Amino acid sequence: MEPNQEPNSPPGKQRDRAVVIRILKIAGFTVGAIVIVYLILILAEHLVQNRSKQPARETETYYFYPADYEEDISQDQVYMGLDRSVYYTIPNMGTTESLDNENLPQHDGYVNFLYQMIQFIISGDRDGYQSCLSQNCLSEMKISEIPEFTAQKLYNIEITEYRTDEENSRVYILEYMIYRNNGTFRQDIGSNSSRKQYLTVILTDGTYKIDSIVNYTTTGR
Repeated sequence: MEPNQEPNSPPGKQRDRAVVIRILKIAGFTVGAIVIVYLILILAEHLVQNRSKQPARETETYYFYPADYEEDISQDQVYMGLDRSVYYTIPNMGTTESLDNENLPQHDGYVNFLYQMIQFIISGDRDGYQSCLSQNCLSEMKISEIPEFTAQKLYNIEITEYRTDEENSRVYILEYMIYRNNGTFRQDIGSNSSRKQYLTVILTDGTYKIDSIVNYTTTGR
């Protein structure tokens, strides 16, 4: 052996070195993968937070069922099995009751008017419903008359007393769902979903009218 020349490493040490190198490579890949996953999670959380801070879109696309203007909705057994009662809630008194022909006379003209308006919607009575709206309300809706609509399968119906603006003006919240919504009456909600409406009801010369309809939005009324 020449001076300063190291002897060849024993085979066992070479194998051990190869194993160590392999373990280090695997550990490196594992740590790298963990770091990548962590960065992806951080990025995803950042995107979700930014999205949640953005105001919800006020226009959405819904699927509507085919419109049948001749349908007798009382023959739809699924719909008839839903809760079709009209509930009236007074938050200040903590009361909620189901309105019907027996207890309606106990309530004032505003509540009776809203109950009748809901019946117009359910029966698909366009003229009856339009008679409930003031000219100002139609102007705010940017229409001269209400388009024809089919009988509406309303359920989970609730009228909530909201506030009294003045002696002959009150605001109510109306909320309901439409089973198999066909879009002929409401296109701002899908089937089996709801969106509150703030209705300003006025009394002029003994006649009740809805003077304004404001749909609730996620960015505030």
